[in-house]
Amino acid sequence: MKVKSTITDIKLGINQLTQNLKNELHLGAEEKLGRKQMNWITIYITGEDGFKEEVLRRLEHSDLEFMPGYIGNSMETNNYDMYWIDKDLDIRALKEAIGAKTIWKYRIRVYQSLEQFIGSQNNESNGFTDHDNELIQEMRRGLIKRTA
Repeated sequence: MKVKSTITDIKLGINQLTQNLKNELHLGAEEKLGRKQMNWITIYITGEDGFKEEVLRRLEHSDLEFMPGYIGNSMETNNYDMYWIDKDLDIRALKEAIGAKTIWKYRIRVYQSLEQFIGSQNNESNGFTDHDNELIQEMRRGLIKRTA
């Protein structure tokens, strides 16, 4: 009878020790995270060839919290990338982490929604804005009038 009660006491002690350890680990994790829960949003980034590696390197060296994403494609020649960032992060802070020189060099554009990203992909026929296209048409009309 004494052996049976000793085994039961040991099991209870182990269970209590396990529960205490779980509680300590949980509290330790909350303290490290500052009891803050992250809400992630998806951003899409486009740019010229080679921008992905540079953007990832810049973000890794910043203090921003982010997760790289993946947009599946059978061709490796896509010029876009996806990241998850903290919902409270300002896009300006993200761009500052990437750096103006990198943004300019690779012609980087950041989209905050899938709709904006898809819309930009559909509009990238020639890279000119509507205003630019109107000016080009005016110049062409002027050349036609002169030659006629």
